[in-house]
Amino acid sequence: MRYIDQRPVHPAVPVADRSFTLYAHDWRAVTLERWMEVGHLAELAGPEARPAARPRRGTGALTVLTREEFDTAVGDALAAWQRADLLARNPLLRTRLVADRGGDDPVEALRGVVTEALDALACDPRAEKYHRAVVTGLLRGAPTREAAAERLGLPLSTFRRHLSRGLERVRSFLWAMESAPQAAAPAPPVGPEPAREPRRTAASPAPRV
Repeated sequence: MRYIDQRPVHPAVPVADRSFTLYAHDWRAVTLERWMEVGHLAELAGPEARPAARPRRGTGALTVLTREEFDTAVGDALAAWQRADLLARNPLLRTRLVADRGGDDPVEALRGVVTEALDALACDPRAEKYHRAVVTGLLRGAPTREAAAERLGLPLSTFRRHLSRGLERVRSFLWAMESAPQAAAPAPPVGPEPAREPRRTAASPAPRV
C-alpha cells in the first residue's frame, strides 16, 4: 500500500481475536491530482518509478498541522498582520491552504486567504460585529484590548466576546478550506436540451424554405 502513498494508521484495529491495519492518505499533503499521477506511474512501472511528493513552493514538503496548531497559527498571523518578517515564519505558509494560492510572495498569499475569511465574516449581517472586533483589535494596530473596545464604543467584556467569536469563525472558515479535499474538475453546465426537429412521416408536409 505504501507504493501508492497509503500509510498505515496506528494503532491497529482489533476485531475479535485478530487485529487489522488501516491505511489512509492525507489529501492535505498530496492532492488528488498528484496522487493519481503517482499511482498511474506506479501501476505502469512498479514502485521504483514512484516520484517523491512534489512540493508546491520552494523545496520543502507541505506541512500538515493539527487543528490546535492550525488555530494557533491563524491567531499568530492576525496578530502579526503588519509584520511581514513574522508572517514569513508562520507555519501556515507551508500548508496547502496557502500553497494552493500560488504566486511568488507567500506572505501576500497568506494575507490573501485570511482576507477571504474576514470578507466572508463581514458579509454575514449577524457576524459584522465580530468582523469589526477582529479588524479593530488585531489588524488596525490597537495597542490594547481596552483601546480597541473604546474605538468601537463597546464595554471591554463585550469586545472580548465579539473578538473571541470572530476568531473562532475565521479559524473555522480557514480550517474548512485546509481540510477539504481538492475539488474535482467541474462538470460542464447542464442547459436545456436543444429543440428537436419534429419527425416527419410520409404524410407530413416538408418544411417551407
